[in-house]
Amino acid sequence: MLAVLKLDREATVGYLRENLPSYLEFEGWVLEQNGGTIDQEAAEAWNRSIQERIHHERARATIHATVGREDDGTLTSAVILNHIEDWHLAHADLVRSLK
Repeated sequence: MLAVLKLDREATVGYLRENLPSYLEFEGWVLEQNGGTIDQEAAEAWNRSIQERIHHERARATIHATVGREDDGTLTSAVILNHIEDWHLAHADLVRSLK
């Protein structure tokens, strides 16, 4: 992603650590680093690759085990699996906090 946005890793990490920006502040900083625009074609290609990404078998197995679902091979999308795992863990934290 840093390459797509033409950002230096160290400068970006430094900015994030020093400023702890909101999403919109970070977006503004990214645009500043790129003269006010980003390469839309490169961003769209990156987004497509993320949306189409399939988790490898070990990652799928780990997430399925975490959420208590049998891995029958039908759910492989990295985006969907990551969302399911995030919501599962958020739910578990919420339930723990209510006890």
